[in-house]
This record gives sequence, C-alpha cells and structure tokens, in this order.
Amino acid sequence: NNVGEATMLNWLSVASAFRTAITTSPHPDPNTANNNASADIVVSAPSTNLSLEKVADLTNDVNGDTLVGPGDQITYGLSLGNSGGLDATTIVVTDVLPAGVTYSSDTPSVGTYDSATGQWTVPALLVGPPATLDVVVTVDAGTEGQTITNTATITSATPPNDPDTSNNSATANFTVAGVTVVPPLPPPNNVSDDDNDDDSSDDAAPLTTVNTDF
Repeated sequence: NNVGEATMLNWLSVASAFRTAITTSPHPDPNTANNNASADIVVSAPSTNLSLEKVADLTNDVNGDTLVGPGDQITYGLSLGNSGGLDATTIVVTDVLPAGVTYSSDTPSVGTYDSATGQWTVPALLVGPPATLDVVVTVDAGTEGQTITNTATITSATPPNDPDTSNNSATANFTVAGVTVVPPLPPPNNVSDDDNDDDSSDDAAPLTTVNTDF
C-alpha cells in the first residue's frame, strides 16, 4: 500500500529529526537513558474471512393457509460472503437435505450444487458481494407436527487460513403444522336413557291396536 508506506516513511523521518534535535541540543540532557525508543510492528499476511447465512421460507403454500404442511414448498436460501483481504477459491459448502423434505430444484448465483452429495462448489469468491444458492424442497407426507432442521457448513476453501470459523456454519428450521383433531358431536338433546333397561326396548316403535270387530 503506497499510502501506508508513505505514512510510515514520514513518521520515521519526523522521529529521526526529533532525535537529532535532542542530540544536537546545546543544553546537556541530564538523563539520556530515555532518548531512544523503538516499537515492533507485526504485519499479518492477508487472508480470506468466509461467512455463511441461511434462511428457510415458505414459497409455495398449496392450500393457502399460510401454514407449512405436507406438499408445500420451502426455499432454503444460502448466502456465502468473504469479508477478508484475499479472494478465496475452490470453496465447498456442504448442505445435505434433512429427512422430511424432498429436493425439487436449485439456483446458484455461481458454481454448482449436487443434490445427491449436498455439496455447493464455488470456483472463486472475491472480496465483496456474497454468492447465493436457493434450494427448493417439498415437505413430505407424514411430517405433521415435526420441526425440520437444516444446517450448511463451509467444509473447504483455498487458502484454508480463515481467522474466524465461528460463522462458517448456518442453520434454518421450520415446523410442520399438526393435524387438527375434531371432537365428536354430542348426542341430540331429545335422546335420553334414564332407565337401566335394555336399550333395544327404548328404541322400539310404539304398538298400534287395530279393532277388526264390526
């Protein structure tokens, strides 16, 4: 960095002139032990700083009830960023789909996604805007009431010296709506059984007597 080098040279020049002024002062310094100072500067090599974010959104609500249910489609959205001082290459993000969903489609902004292995391969990621991957899945039957969790992790990259790996994994989950149980209807109010007799007698039709004498 030319600006940084120029600043450092100017600082050294000022410090050198200041020391020279003290050395050539016509007044003797009673304490020369503190007339020199030094400082160590550690220059770190540039590195990548990869990060991962993940969301799960309901993008196709088949019955329109705004609840996640079997047959609905969920879109997992991944965002892969690089905030370091060096571009990254040959990045692999592993995102294996969990039980309870079935793969439908994927749309990466860069690279390719293999639904069989769950690997998203990114050839290169410059410092700056993130790369994205959308994976669409369908919620399986029989998952009512379950919470489905999906985690993606950066498993490899070049160079490998990421100074902060705490943000190299991301998780998103959603809960499938449960089955609504409808209670049975109560018996009609005009039906009663107050005695202990056999119920069949209560249900018998009343007898009708027909007079046949003329």
